[in-house]
Amino acid sequence: MEADSLARCLDLAAEGTGQVAFVEGEAGIGKTRLVAETVAAAEHRGFQACQARAEELERARPFGALADALGCERRSVDPARAALGRLITGEVDETADGASPQFRAVEAFVELLERLTGAGPVLLALEDLHWADISTLLTVRSMTRRLAQAPLLLLGTFRPAVPI
Repeated sequence: MEADSLARCLDLAAEGTGQVAFVEGEAGIGKTRLVAETVAAAEHRGFQACQARAEELERARPFGALADALGCERRSVDPARAALGRLITGEVDETADGASPQFRAVEAFVELLERLTGAGPVLLALEDLHWADISTLLTVRSMTRRLAQAPLLLLGTFRPAVPI
């Protein structure tokens, strides 16, 4: 059933209607397998697939899963990704316009995804969002609103509750 729903989301995303799908479930029920199958199906259909997992021990790492999924590292060959990598690691204080570094990073992630979807359909799969930091969740929320008319499937997984 879930695989069929995600296949329909891929159809709609390929047609240019942004899709958001979250899979909730306890550990071990097959969320990762479902994501892997969806990634394979997306790549088979010509999607660019970007995938990462939030990690429990990295909960204090701002934008961690997004940076991993989208390859935003200081040493990236893509200047936009490299600049974003420097911004989220605090190497660059780009607040001349008064915007906070967090706000600038959220905007930069959305703009990067806009650029990627401009070249073709994209699947952004983020697993274990229950471990994600607040900056990642804020950015995911912003992406869902701002990329509604983009060829994008944003797929997230999470567990129902995790003790802090």
